[in-house]
Amino acid sequence: MTTLAGKWQKLPDNPIFDHSFKDVWDKYPSAPHILRVGNKLRMYYYGERPGPRGKERRIGFAEASLDDPMNWIKSPSNPVLDLSKPGNPDSVWCAYPWVLPINDRLWYMYYAGFGDEWVKEDFKLNYTLLAISYDAGITWKRSGLGPLLPLGIPGSPHEHGSGSCSVLKVGEEYWMWYTALRTNKNYPTRKNLYIGIALATSKDGLNFTPHKAGLVIKPDFNNPIEDYICSKPVVYYDNGKFKLWYNSAGSEYKVRYAESIDGINFKIDPKVVIDTSNEGWDSDMTEYVCTINEQERELLFYSGNNFSGIGVAKKIHPQNSQIVD
Repeated sequence: MTTLAGKWQKLPDNPIFDHSFKDVWDKYPSAPHILRVGNKLRMYYYGERPGPRGKERRIGFAEASLDDPMNWIKSPSNPVLDLSKPGNPDSVWCAYPWVLPINDRLWYMYYAGFGDEWVKEDFKLNYTLLAISYDAGITWKRSGLGPLLPLGIPGSPHEHGSGSCSVLKVGEEYWMWYTALRTNKNYPTRKNLYIGIALATSKDGLNFTPHKAGLVIKPDFNNPIEDYICSKPVVYYDNGKFKLWYNSAGSEYKVRYAESIDGINFKIDPKVVIDTSNEGWDSDMTEYVCTINEQERELLFYSGNNFSGIGVAKKIHPQNSQIVD
């Protein structure tokens, strides 16, 4: 049976972007977002390291040639988005970058920020934030707008925060699919959390309004590969379809896929797309996907155990595949 996501095969040299224990800020790289920039590929990612308030995450980038997306050179200016001052919503984490070029020079970076307030709460309060580049993604400054989606009203999908997101230009609007969090003591889940994927829209890419549809991807308590989490949407528009990659979590995170004609009503692939390996760096988890379609090949980049390391899988087209369902 052919699934919505198709067949993907992990490459033998994984991970291609491994733990960097000698590096100061990105001992644990994760959550890639890759764009084509001229004759190169550019990967934005977050790096994690232990800090005085626990895990700290910052954002940097690396580049590779189009014909060799397995070898990446980190920017000497990393991290390009460092932590802000204590008291701000991104003083502990700047993570999960999604970069959207607005024109040749003006680029937006949407990211998830966790601050000191997050550290103090029983649940992980976090926000969707924006940084701006005026030199095509090399240097970045915070927008000064604060959270793009303030905490929602009681019962709303993001009552207790929003996080990682994807933003696309859809007609004359900007659409943001985002991780939406809420907590309730009646939820039969870890930390009483309920995390799904919601939609918001904007005229300018800066000021967003939650869509009346609410959650477009909902976790299913009765599904052992979902439990209470459907998170970190990565959305592309291709061949008349919105293609949404995301994570679900039962005992551990796994890569999932859904697609839609209108960007609101999604058909979910029931199977895990990239499963865990029998051993090694991705034997427990797979998550935080992005894809590229270059040089007549489709590649999927993902992270592994402990939300770190970056590996690659290639799409197996039926006419070239020896895999039998």
